Formats: sequence, structure tokens, C-alpha cells
Amino acid sequence: MPRSTGASSDQWVHAAVHLLRAGKAENDGDIETMGAELGGRRAEFELVGDAYGLAMSMFIESAGRLMLASDLEGAEKALGSARDALERLGPETAAGMLDCGWPTCDCAVGDFEGAREFARTRSRG
Repeated sequence: MPRSTGASSDQWVHAAVHLLRAGKAENDGDIETMGAELGGRRAEFELVGDAYGLAMSMFIESAGRLMLASDLEGAEKALGSARDALERLGPETAAGMLDCGWPTCDCAVGDFEGAREFARTRSRG
């Protein structure tokens, strides 16, 4: 697969290329590259009105980079932003993989009961 420079004049293409690179960096465990690739993507996806792209950039930021860097407060905030963006598409869209993030943050800070309660309330949906 040829490596694009992300220098497209189309703002969505530019943001999407960097988001895909951030996802690859996450898979490779490269937190530094994730941060560099995610920088500015939120603003770009907001600018073009892409709620899904915005949500995925915030999800990778939270579940990938911030949790790995032990910034759990930042991770929860980013998950909240991702959920808000997906809810623009429809309330049911925010369920699923985003809901895995909150219990993960809860467990990381030792709030196992909070994680259990979150899982219980989501499984009743």
C-alpha cells in the first residue's frame, strides 16, 4: 500500500489519512506517533462536519494514547467527547465499543464496583 503524505487539498481526506495512521500506530504500540497523527484531527473533522471521524479520533485518543499514558481523567473526557459526537448520528450509535472504555478507566483506578455497575446498566439496554 503506497504511503500517502496526507497532503491532500481535501480536508476530510487529510484528516482521515492521519486518523488511519494513528490507528496503525496504536496497533504498533507507538504512543508518540499516535499523538502526532491525532494532533489537529478533532478540529479537522469538526470543520468538515464528520461526527463519526471526530468520534473515532477521540476514541483512539482515549482508549489508546491516554489510557496507555495513564491519563485516565483525560481518557474519560475524550470518551465523553467521542460519545457526544456519535450521538449526533443517533443515540444508539454511541453504544458498543465506546462503552468498553468507561469500565476500563474505572478498573484502572481501582473502582471495580463502578465498572460492574456500568456493565450491568449497559447490558440491560
